[in-house]
Amino acid sequence: MPIRTGRVVIHHRYQIGEREYLLRIFVDTDREPPVVVTVYRTSKIEKYWRTP
Repeated sequence: MPIRTGRVVIHHRYQIGEREYLLRIFVDTDREPPVVVTVYRTSKIEKYWRTP
């Protein structure tokens, strides 16, 4: 999911026990090699999850 020119967010849903989480990874793709800017886990899946 593009955020701005040169930056994308990669989402991954996963489960630990009974709880479901969303892993969000922000990557600068305009660099060589691409650079991971931020990674975090959230349980607010509905707030961030969008299907393309």
